[in-house]
Amino acid sequence: MLLIIATCMALTAIAIVLLPIFKPGVSKQTLAIIGLIMAAPLSGLIGYEMGKPSVAPVQATSKSNDEVAPDALPAPDPIKMVEQLEAKLKNGEGTPDQWVMLARSYVTLKRHQDAVSAYAKATEKITNDAQIYADYADALAMSRGGLDKDSEALIDKAMKIDPLNPKALSLKATVAFNNKDYQSAITLWEKLLTVPGLSQDWINVTRGSIDEARGLLKLH
Repeated sequence: MLLIIATCMALTAIAIVLLPIFKPGVSKQTLAIIGLIMAAPLSGLIGYEMGKPSVAPVQATSKSNDEVAPDALPAPDPIKMVEQLEAKLKNGEGTPDQWVMLARSYVTLKRHQDAVSAYAKATEKITNDAQIYADYADALAMSRGGLDKDSEALIDKAMKIDPLNPKALSLKATVAFNNKDYQSAITLWEKLLTVPGLSQDWINVTRGSIDEARGLLKLH
């Protein structure tokens, strides 16, 4: 059940990202409504997964055509939207930013090799965005089962653009840790903790990684 929930949430995220491309006139309000429509059943599923409903069940109501909101839309099909964007870009249309959107959609769908190809296309034109290079490195590592010299080169590009990019710092620290360079890993993770805006979960994981590296450092 949790897998189903995670998949639905991932597809919702793709739909919200890609919908403005295919329906440029869609307002932010409409996007919010779509998000609520698709999130409502997820809230109920999460509640039942824990053993009790967390929200009241949604009651179906019948309305005449006159009562339907003028901009009411059917729930978008995220997979179809990805396919449409694929076709558009492969025909030579679209923008580098749309290659990035496609790459991130592929990552959400766990199509990591496709994501790598899309990021490669995006970075032919976008050469100064640290986050894109960090995401590219992450997708490459996922496609190959781990970080290697190619993904590390992308991490270094990201850090050259922005030495405080959180993902790049985290990945660089992981490279050092995997190479048993525990002191460098600790230094990088401590630097990561100085970056404002980190979520508490990320902070907790980073602190745990530092503690683990310190423990291993004492053994060497």
